[in-house]
Amino acid sequence: MILAGYPFDQESFLSSELHLINCPGFTDSDFEILSKIDPETKAPLFSTNLKYLKLTDCRGFTIQALKNMMAARAMSWKRPRMAGWKSRHLKSLEVSGYGAPLLDKDIDWFRTHMKEFSWDGPLSSTFS
Repeated sequence: MILAGYPFDQESFLSSELHLINCPGFTDSDFEILSKIDPETKAPLFSTNLKYLKLTDCRGFTIQALKNMMAARAMSWKRPRMAGWKSRHLKSLEVSGYGAPLLDKDIDWFRTHMKEFSWDGPLSSTFS
């Protein structure tokens, strides 16, 4: 998990990039943490600066949880309530080594919702 085993202050996580490598413990619940939104400001609670997410050989999450996190962070920034909101929404997703096929409908969803999207894992048979 993001918070278990490595204590750090979520508010002080100012990096614009998060790259997780070979994280068998990274699961849907971690995407829920990345999805949390401040009810007053509508800003993400975990790193408002996060622009690039890269997952390498992480297989413990579902595609739906990843999509839910992307949608939650995107929705929070549709209403500009803070200066610089356009430069702070998540722009890039790169996933490699997931190990399960990505369906055509999911490929389309990610391409529609992300400025930059890369999936280095197996694709569904109709896309190959």
